[in-house]
Amino acid sequence: MKRSLILTVLICFHLIINACSLRPESAQDDSPFIPSEEPPPTAVPTAEGLVNTGNLAAANREVAAVKMAVQTYQLNTGSWPKDSNDLFDDGYLDKKPEEVYKFNTTTGIISGITSSGKWITAGFSFDATTQKWQ
Repeated sequence: MKRSLILTVLICFHLIINACSLRPESAQDDSPFIPSEEPPPTAVPTAEGLVNTGNLAAANREVAAVKMAVQTYQLNTGSWPKDSNDLFDDGYLDKKPEEVYKFNTTTGIISGITSSGKWITAGFSFDATTQKWQ
């Protein structure tokens, strides 16, 4: 039993050593094998990309907070606010939004943006269909 185990281990070592020394068929001489191709480029995130991703996430968090505030406003008052300034002025938002969001006064859905604040300046656009910044 020990002898067969030792023999198996030796065969494995032999196979590993041979596999490590394999060379392409195109190499005819005894020179060491050196790969001719450069490794593929690695994708490295840029600082600008990270900042844009963070800003987009912040803009969409702002939309979520505004949408929650609109629902609370409607439950408390029985009507929909005209824009996000009403929400801030009446204490439904702790912080004034970077943009002024205009609401559909029948449904309470954000119907558009009425200012050019931080998110517009950053190059984002608001999609009223998905209710998200892009």
